[in-house]
Parts: sequence; C-alpha cells; structure tokens
Amino acid sequence: MRKFFKTYIFKMMLVVFFGISFVQCNDFLDLKPLTSESTETAFVRKQDIESALIGAYNTFYTDFYVWEGVLLGDVRSDNAYNPIDDAPLYEYETLQLSSSNMNLMVDWTMLYRTIQGCNIVLENVDKITDPNLTEKRKGEIIGEAKTIRALSYFNIAKLWGDAPLVLTQTNSANPDKTNLPRESVKKIYEYVIQDLQDAAQKLPDVNASGKKDRATRGVVMALLAKVYAQIPFDVPYNKYDSVIYYCNEVINSPAHYQLLKNYDYLFDGAHYNSSESIWEIQFSASNPDCANWGPSLNLPPSLTGSTWRKYCIPSQDLVNAFKNEATSIRYNASIINERVTYWYDEYWSAEKNNVIPFTYKWRGTGGVPSGDDTYLIRLADIILLKAEALCQNNRMDEGVQLANDNTIMRVNGTPIPTGLDKERALDAILNERRLELAFEGHRWDDLTRTGRIKQVMNSLNDYTKATPSSPRVKIAYNFDDHLKLLPIPQEERNRNKKLTQNPGYFPQ
Repeated sequence: MRKFFKTYIFKMMLVVFFGISFVQCNDFLDLKPLTSESTETAFVRKQDIESALIGAYNTFYTDFYVWEGVLLGDVRSDNAYNPIDDAPLYEYETLQLSSSNMNLMVDWTMLYRTIQGCNIVLENVDKITDPNLTEKRKGEIIGEAKTIRALSYFNIAKLWGDAPLVLTQTNSANPDKTNLPRESVKKIYEYVIQDLQDAAQKLPDVNASGKKDRATRGVVMALLAKVYAQIPFDVPYNKYDSVIYYCNEVINSPAHYQLLKNYDYLFDGAHYNSSESIWEIQFSASNPDCANWGPSLNLPPSLTGSTWRKYCIPSQDLVNAFKNEATSIRYNASIINERVTYWYDEYWSAEKNNVIPFTYKWRGTGGVPSGDDTYLIRLADIILLKAEALCQNNRMDEGVQLANDNTIMRVNGTPIPTGLDKERALDAILNERRLELAFEGHRWDDLTRTGRIKQVMNSLNDYTKATPSSPRVKIAYNFDDHLKLLPIPQEERNRNKKLTQNPGYFPQ
C-alpha cells in the first residue's frame, strides 16, 4: 500500500507543478480541459471556455476530495482513527500535524490550482465572440466558476484561516506579483459570500443533464448557509438568521429536493443523483483517471482483496453513539464489521476478538477503481444545519421538531424530547448530525463551529499504535485553540517568503 500511496503522490505532484492535463470526466460534454495552450490565444470558441471550466471541475477528482475530506473531517475528530504507519497520515490521528506534512502541501496546492482555473475562466469568458455562446450560458459559466472558487476559498479559510487571496489569473514569472501575503480570514469570507451571491443570480435551479455534478442555485444557497454558520468571527448581524434563510431557500427550492425514504439508498450505488443530493462528485470505475480510489483505502479486506490496515476506522466512541440509537439502520448503512487476522488493532483486537468495524458508505471496489460518488452537499445536512441555527436562535423546540420530523423519522429513531435548554438541544442536534453524516467530512467543522472541539478531543480515550506484546498508550491531545487550524505548508513558505506561520506551529 505504501508503494501505491507514494506513486499516487508523485503523480499528483506532476499534475500540480507541470500542468499535465486532466482527463475529461464529465460525460455530458465531449470536451477536454484546457491546460496547455496559452491563455492569451486559446479563447476563441464556446468550447474553449467550456473546456477551461471543465478543467476547474476536474480538480474534484484529486485526493483532496477523494479522501482528504474524510481524514480532515472525521479522522482528526472523534469519529474515526488512522492506524497506518505512514507518518504524514498518522499525524491526522494524533493532531501533531507538522508544517512539512506533504499531504497538506498537496491540499494547499490543489485548492489554489482550482482557484487559478476558475480565475482563468472568469477573466477570459468575455473574450469569446462565438455566437454559439449565448449570454445566458455565459452567465452560467461565470456562476459555476465563482461557485467552485468560493468552495475552494471556504475550505482554505476553514483549514488555514488567513491565506493569500488570488482573484486574478497568475501567469507572471515575477515573484513580487505571484507571491502574495496572507489576507484576513474575514476578508476571505467576504469574497466567498460575494462570489456566491453573484453566482446565485446566474445559475439555474436544475442542471440540464439531470445530474448533480454542476453548480446550481441550490448548491449556492446551501453553500451560503454553511458559510454563514461557519464564520469564526463576530459579525454585526444575527448570522443564524442568514443560515435559516438560506437553508429555507434550499428546502423550498424549485429543484424539489427531498430526503430519500430509505437511508441505505444513499450509499448502495444505485441511487446517486437522487432528490436528496444537492452536489456530488461523479466517479467512473471504467476510467482510472476518473475513478474513486478512496473506497479501497477504507473498506475491509473481503471487499478490496487487500490485507493492509485501513485509513479511516470507526472509533469506539462513534460506534457506541450508533449503538445508543434505538435503530440500527444508519449503523448498518455506515459501518460493516469483519474479523481480521492480518494485523493487530489497538482498539478492537484485544476486546472484540479481532472483529473490526470499517466504513461502509462507499461500497464499489473491484480493486482500486470505484464508481462510488461522493456527496459534497445533501439535503439532510442542510435540514440539520437549519435545526442547529434554530436552536442557536433560542427556538429549541422548532429545531428539535425539524430533526424529529425528517432525519430521525426516516430511520425510525427515538425522537429528541422537546423542552430542552439551549445547550442540551444543541448537543442532541449535533449528535444527530454525527450519526447522519458520519464519514462525510463534517464532524470537525461541527465541533469547531459550536465551540465543543476542545472538550470532545480532550475527553477521548484514543490510543497510539500497539501490538499484542506492547500495551496501549492513551493519546494526550492537550487540545488548545491553535489546533483548530493547520500549519501553513513550509514548502510553500520557502517559495513565498511573505507567508507567516499559524501560531503554535514551527518554524515560525
């Protein structure tokens, strides 16, 4: 496995630094992403700008969206742990992430590469004089590019806080123009909101293809709800009113989003692009360049044929939370148990006779390539975000009832009682989000957004790697505020001397 991982990282570094073309992965346009031509002469026809937009979308097929979201959102939190020996990956488990971590450098670079692709589209779309490019389609292209750019900056702001804000294409060789200092996280959020509000005026409610792979107005409304909820600084207005407003825009959208009646349908591979999906990445098992190799890193040996330890093992804390539910519907759809004799697991081997839980929300393997899609946003996330915002606005019974009538009713769960005080109601809603959205990359954001991250992480009974002959050693997280953010990659700081380091990380 380590050989595969290093080979993949090397391939990704070539893509990042030398501009090797992505392969076209969207099947509704017979175009290839534009990456090699000079941007000064390449934009003449409608298909030129469409190709450039595809290039921005195709960054969804890289490791940040294939597996890093789960590592950063679930493995870093109380939902899962990473027992792999590779040091850069084990740092996610212990929260001892270093500025030299190569995964973080790839994440940083790919997010900014996505932004660069969006900037190229936005700066060149008006150059197209091809009569086949209608004003309506031109507006949609601008909306799509701004939505993808906003998502990228939203991820950057959550992960690193202050960061360079690049709003124009950078094709200069002059480092004084390309090496930018960090802008405040507040300014980044302002531009994210501005991009999304502009995109909302240009995008349709439904994709012409019927798939959920492109940005739509529903995607924008959902992102605005999540952005306002996550803002980490004081604002001169009630941000939860904004969260509720944008959640309602999604819930009442002309796109007619609806929860699937059967929770397991979300992950069985036969119901992608459903009424519950708002935005999802479309993978293809038949095309290795567009396949989802994430499932092979997490599913048990019987489904993958591989005998190495997996990267995202459900924690005992999460398994207990599932078992406290009155129903096993979500547990069975999220986790699969298997007895494993290939390795000793410090959490499960000694206590459960080597029966280990594995993540099960991606199920199609056939080896490394999988056609399982990944949800960027689905309706249950937005419904529960509204429930949380109602609680934050002291409308606890409304928030609780919203969860009871939707995600809890769907799985025949025990309703949350009404009459709870604000903190208990929030705890109940966050637990519901945890069970509903496990392994979809949301948990870390939920805990930091609500101020519960320090208490939760410091109370965990997590252990360092062990063997049958060596005792388990509890991880002392000693969580403090600096761990909410990641270190700025040192490799990027070596290139750009204007970048400062986040507090608590070295070298400063």
